[in-house]
Amino acid sequence: MGAPESNAGDDFHFWWAASRALKLIEPGTILRRVTLEGLAHVDDPDDEYETVDVAEYLGGDDAASAEALVLSQLKYSSRHPDTAWTTARLCKKSVRRRANGTTTPPRSVIADLAAAYRRLVDDHGLDVASRARIALVSNQPAAPELVSCVMAAAAWVKGQKPTVQTQALLAGLSTDQAVTVRTLHEAVRSRLSSQEFCAFIGALDLSQTGAMGRASLARAVRSGAAELTPGKGHDSALKLFHLVRAQALPDSNRKGVTASDVLAELGAPELLDLYPAPARFTEVRDPLPAPGARSIADAVVRYPGRLVVAHGDAGAGKTTAIRQVKDHLPVGSQVVHFDCYGGGDYLSAGEERHTPERFVTQVVNELAQLCGTPLLISASQQQEDLWRRLRRTLDGAVAGLPPNAILVLAVDAADNAATAARECQSRSFLPELVRLDLPDQVSVVLTARSHRVGSLEATTAAEEIPLAVFDAPTSAAHLRRHRPDASEEEARTFHDRTQGNPRSQFYTLQQAAEHAWDMSTLLAKSEQTPNAVFDDLIESALQVGGADAGGLQWLALMLALSRPVRLQTLATALDVDLSAVRNFAAGLTPGVRIVDDSIQFRDEDFETHVRDCVDPSEVITAHSRLADLCLPARATDVDAAAHVADHLAASGRLEELLQLVLEEASPIGITDGFRREEVQGRRLDLAVPAVAPGGAVARFLPQAGGKVRDRIGGQTPGRRQDGPQVPAVRVRVGQPHNPCPAAW
Repeated sequence: MGAPESNAGDDFHFWWAASRALKLIEPGTILRRVTLEGLAHVDDPDDEYETVDVAEYLGGDDAASAEALVLSQLKYSSRHPDTAWTTARLCKKSVRRRANGTTTPPRSVIADLAAAYRRLVDDHGLDVASRARIALVSNQPAAPELVSCVMAAAAWVKGQKPTVQTQALLAGLSTDQAVTVRTLHEAVRSRLSSQEFCAFIGALDLSQTGAMGRASLARAVRSGAAELTPGKGHDSALKLFHLVRAQALPDSNRKGVTASDVLAELGAPELLDLYPAPARFTEVRDPLPAPGARSIADAVVRYPGRLVVAHGDAGAGKTTAIRQVKDHLPVGSQVVHFDCYGGGDYLSAGEERHTPERFVTQVVNELAQLCGTPLLISASQQQEDLWRRLRRTLDGAVAGLPPNAILVLAVDAADNAATAARECQSRSFLPELVRLDLPDQVSVVLTARSHRVGSLEATTAAEEIPLAVFDAPTSAAHLRRHRPDASEEEARTFHDRTQGNPRSQFYTLQQAAEHAWDMSTLLAKSEQTPNAVFDDLIESALQVGGADAGGLQWLALMLALSRPVRLQTLATALDVDLSAVRNFAAGLTPGVRIVDDSIQFRDEDFETHVRDCVDPSEVITAHSRLADLCLPARATDVDAAAHVADHLAASGRLEELLQLVLEEASPIGITDGFRREEVQGRRLDLAVPAVAPGGAVARFLPQAGGKVRDRIGGQTPGRRQDGPQVPAVRVRVGQPHNPCPAAW
C-alpha cells in the first residue's frame, strides 16, 4: 500500500473513531469507552490485541463489567471503494508492513478477526467473549451472499447449546451457505476449535461494511459537532479527530476516550455546563391530586401549538399542578419542566436561571434525554441562533411522538424569571419564548402568581387559567393523612378555615405534628394567615438559636448568603457556635429544609416574608460583614474567591472592588480554569459601572479606572467585547450596587 493510500486509511480510522466518540454523549447511550489500537490498558496491559483497531465498551468501563464489547478491524480503499468483500477475499492471505518497517507473516482478514476473538477468550474467558461482537468496518461493501450466509449461521448458532460443533452447524445450513461457512472455518481452524468457531461466527459482524468514506465520515462528524456546538462545528470536529488520534500514538496512556473527555474537548468540562438550571422542586411523597392539573391539560389539548398561562394565589398548588399535568394528557405525551425559582437560587450570583442561554441549554438537553434529540454543549451567543436551535429541537422531539401526543414545555414560577431580570438588570428568556412559533404538537405553559401575570407580557397566550385550590374532599384527605380519625365536621372546618389553600394546610399540619397539638388547637391555628404562621416560625427560630436582640442580623446574613446557605458559613459570619445555628435552622422548619448541612427555603412565600422582616440596610451591613470574611480567605477558599466581589459591590465598597480587580489578574483561590474565568468575568462586570465616565469611583481613581477599562477591552458600560451585551448599571457613592444579590 502506497503512502497516499496509507494516509487515507489512517484518516478513515480516526474519523471512524471520532464518530464513535460522538456516540459517547448521545442521550440514552450505554457506550462508555472507545479505545484505539487494542483494548483499554486495564484489559490489555501488554498491548497484544494487534488486530483490533477500535474497541467499544457498552454498559461498563472494562471487559468484565461491560454488557457488550465491539472489537473492530478497519479496512479502507480510496482506489477501489466498490470492490466487494467476498468469501475468497476475506480468506486471502497477504503480507502487511508494520509501523517499524518489518512485515507480518501472511494472514487473512478473517484470520485477524479470529485472532482478536481468540485473544479475548484466552485473556477474559468465554463469558466475556460471549458478549462481544467482532466487526469488520470498511468503506467497501460485503458481498450480499457472504452477509446472508454469516447471518444465517449466526442465527442457527444462537438457538443451540454453547457446546455445538462446526459439523452440526454446517448440517443445519443450506448447501450454498455451508460451502461459504466451511471456507471460513478452514481459514481459521488453526486458531479456533470447532466449538469456538461456532461462537466466533455468531459474533462476527459485517454490518459496517460499505460504510461511508473518509470524506463523508468527516462531514458527518462535523455535522454532529456543529449541532452540539453551534458556530464551532469545524473546530469541534478537528478537536475530536485529534482527541482520538492521540490514543493511537506510542505514548498514549491507552485508557481510551470517555464521555467526559469528549465534553471537555467540546467545552463542557462539567455536567453543570450541560444542565445549568436543573429543577429543584421539593419532593412530596404521594402528593394529593391538584385540581389545576386537569385544567391545564384540557387547555393544552384545546390549543395545540399555543401558549397557556396558569395562575393562582400564593400556595395554591401551582407547582404540584404543573408536575401532574402529564397524568391528564394523551398517551405518549411528554412534559419538560423548567423551574424558575430553583429553591431560591434564582437571585444568587452565578446561579441565575432567567437568562436565555441557560434556559435554552437546559431545555434542549432535557429534551435530548427525553426524546433522543441532539445535545447542546456550547450555546450560541447570537440570540436569534439560540432560539432557532430550540425551535429545531422541538421539531425533532415531536417527530418521534405518537400522532395525538403533545409535548409540553412547562415553565414553573415564570414570574420569578421576570423578577430576576428586573433585579439583575439583564434580559430574560420570556420575551422570546412567548413569541416563539411552536410546532403543532408543542405547547408552552407558564405558571405565575395571579397578581404577577402582567410581568410575563404573555400577550400571545391562548388562555389564562385560574388554578383552583383544594376542594373539600381533597382538604379532608389532606387532614386525615395526619389525623386519620378526623370527623366530617372537623374536616369541613379545616377546609373552610384554610380556604383550601394547600400551603396553609401544610404549615398548619407540620406545626401541629411538631408541637403535638390536639384537634381543637389545630383547627384554631388553621385560621391563621400564612404570614402569622411565618411570624411564629421566625420568633421560635430566633429564640431557640439564642439570637435575642441580634435576630435581624441573623436573618440578614441568611438572606445575603448564597443558596443553599451553609450552616458552617452562617455560624462563622455570626461568630457563634455551629450548634446555635443548627437550632436556629431547626426553628425555621418547615419554612426551610435542612439538606446536607445547608438551609434551603421551602418556598417563595416564606423567603419573601423573611425579606420583608429585615430592613435593606441590615442586608447591606451583612454583605459588608461577608466581604470582610471573604477578603482574607479568598486565596485559599473557593467560595470566598467566587463571591468576594459581589459582597463588596452589594455593600457599596467600590474602591476595594476596583483594587481587587487590579491586584488579581484572576481569582487565585479557584483552581478550575473554567470557573476561574467565569468569576473573573463577573468581577469585571461589577467593576464596569464604577469606572464609567463620570462614575463616582472613576472620579476618585482615574488611573485605576483607566486600567480596568483597558483590561476589559476599552468597552463602554453595557458591553463586553468578548461576550454578550450586559446592561449598564449606574452607581453612586453611598448607594450600594447590588445588580443581583451575592452568594458565598
